[in-house]
Amino acid sequence: MERKFLASFGLDKDAIDRVLDRHSSEIGTQKQALAALAAERDGLRLSAQTYRRKAERAEQDAAAKIADMRFQCALDNAITFAKGRNARAIKALLDIDGLRASKTQSMDIGKALKVLKTESAYLFDAQTPPHAAGAGSAPTHTAAARRKLSRCGTRRLPKRPRCGRFCKCTAAERQADHDPT
Repeated sequence: MERKFLASFGLDKDAIDRVLDRHSSEIGTQKQALAALAAERDGLRLSAQTYRRKAERAEQDAAAKIADMRFQCALDNAITFAKGRNARAIKALLDIDGLRASKTQSMDIGKALKVLKTESAYLFDAQTPPHAAGAGSAPTHTAAARRKLSRCGTRRLPKRPRCGRFCKCTAAERQADHDPT
């Protein structure tokens, strides 16, 4: 407000001064409230930026942890597939940082394990042992089984009265083995 504007209404100087004082005091309180709101807004912006940075950092950390878990899982699976005896000892001999930084991790892990297998064969199992003869079927010691085998034309089992501690025969079957019938 200006003095000329108030004087145009026919107010005297004393009334104009009171109106302007009142008006300036109201404007002052509004400016103070506006400054307080601006400070609050700036504080909220700052805290929003802080939380945004924390969220970005948490996302990066989570992505790094997931990538590390995937790498470790791929490495463990490759060691298991290569029949490694001690995964911790094998990992100690590998260049983990170089493998982790590789773009083709699975291929490089396989190559590194192949090289390590030639250099340190003691860390890996040899080929699987051949299947033991006779494994996979329970021994047939009963007389009925021998008679059945002899009737169908296959080789006849000899009488074996030696049922030991590893035999799965029951007492009745052992007795039938010893009977000369």
